[in-house]
Amino acid sequence: MTLPKKPLNAAAKRILAAADELFCERGYDAVSMQDIAQRAEVKKAAVFYHFQSKTGLFERILHSYYEAHLSLMKDVAAVEGPVRERLHRVLDVYMDFMETHQRYPRLVQQQLAAGTGQHDVILRSLEPLLDFTSEILDGLIPEDGPTSARQLHLSISALVTQYHLYSPVLGPLWG
Repeated sequence: MTLPKKPLNAAAKRILAAADELFCERGYDAVSMQDIAQRAEVKKAAVFYHFQSKTGLFERILHSYYEAHLSLMKDVAAVEGPVRERLHRVLDVYMDFMETHQRYPRLVQQQLAAGTGQHDVILRSLEPLLDFTSEILDGLIPEDGPTSARQLHLSISALVTQYHLYSPVLGPLWG
């Protein structure tokens, strides 16, 4: 289910923020609409009014992360210059985005590990990002096989997300 984009009022923004925090803290399955309403300091009916369902709310959160991430990467890739410099800028923006949105990789990883019914939401949101990676690497690396754009994207994504998944534990250990 894809929700139409409409301007969010203050209550809807609080609901999104609360759901984002709770889904990351507890995982999708352990969060109820009542939990989200309490965290957002709204009535439960307001959550349903703005987002219709928990799945719709989760989809909106996840899609907004992917959409913002892709938009930034496209912006820096569009700046003229040698391919190598453009790829460096894309990687820098990728890593910076993950640094400033640390719940994003955790949210995705939780859902992938849980094996819940949210894989289709992740796939729909991830597909444009993978297409973009293939587009900017077109002609530079093989289309298929272990050195393809898909594999490169997966490898970079794994390195970056693992760093952020471990950071709450390793941060205090490493100072």
